[in-house]
Amino acid sequence: ACSTAVYAISQAVADEAFVKPRAVLPLANSHLGRWDMDAASHRDVVRAREGWADRFVVLNVCRFGAGERHYKGVETFAATREALYAQDPALAARTVSVLCGKGSEEDVTVMEDAGLEVRANVTDEEMRGLYAAADAYANFSLWEGYNLGIAQAMAMGLPVLASDIPAHRAFGVQLCREA
Repeated sequence: ACSTAVYAISQAVADEAFVKPRAVLPLANSHLGRWDMDAASHRDVVRAREGWADRFVVLNVCRFGAGERHYKGVETFAATREALYAQDPALAARTVSVLCGKGSEEDVTVMEDAGLEVRANVTDEEMRGLYAAADAYANFSLWEGYNLGIAQAMAMGLPVLASDIPAHRAFGVQLCREA
């Protein structure tokens, strides 16, 4: 059997496709966790367990293996933490930058050495808890077809800060442009 049509997951992918897609069929968020009373009570539990009760938690969810860190913007995520310390050390001391995603033990060590709190290879339920515990979401990918992390953060009601790329523009979130 051969395909009779090509579809894209986002306009960003459609715009770069060799064969122009018939349509864009974005990933729906119906399968994602949403902010509700259960998430609200789970938030307090996770924040207490993690020692974040009085902290401002910024979450980023992505793969962070050595070959992916650059294009996933993980280096920029870590650099924002350092920039915050340079600008406002008191605020930085109350902020925790949490990186969640796929990575090896070596990747975890490298990211922890960069000052991030890392949660690697978590279950869906653990990840839902991290989204519930977060105060904001930040992702600085250089390219994405569709950023499921941003979609999940928005479904959980988090403010989102993202790099200025076509796939992120589609979400209508605040974008960062390098100076």
